[in-house]
Amino acid sequence: MATNAQWIFEKAMSLLDKVNDLTGQPDSGISAPYRARTLGILNVLACELYYASGSFGGKGDGTRPLMTPVTDFEQELELDDAVSRGVLPYGLAGLLIMEENTNSAAYLLQKYREVAAQLARQLPRTFAPVEDVYGGIGTGL
Repeated sequence: MATNAQWIFEKAMSLLDKVNDLTGQPDSGISAPYRARTLGILNVLACELYYASGSFGGKGDGTRPLMTPVTDFEQELELDDAVSRGVLPYGLAGLLIMEENTNSAAYLLQKYREVAAQLARQLPRTFAPVEDVYGGIGTGL
């Protein structure tokens, strides 16, 4: 299941305790200024995390593929769900609240960095053989 921007926004609002106490959904009166900034911030964070995502597939020709920008809250991000669900809500929440509460923002952004680094370390890796073009001992050169 690919994650959309709306899901990430809702979880960020939950982390910031900016949700309706009865429904658990973002309160439109409180969350409107945050919502207005969300897509721009998500695009920056998603680009940072794209290369740590399992959905990133290098082209092998030395160029980096770019992620499609998120322009709508219903649009799915081109990141694997572990990154979208486990990392982005922390980064989004931290950047949204940075002006209001620097302590909370610092905690959330530190958590964002920790989880992103942990997921990047867990990415499956492949090894490619390296051809020895210089020769060496036992090659007669």
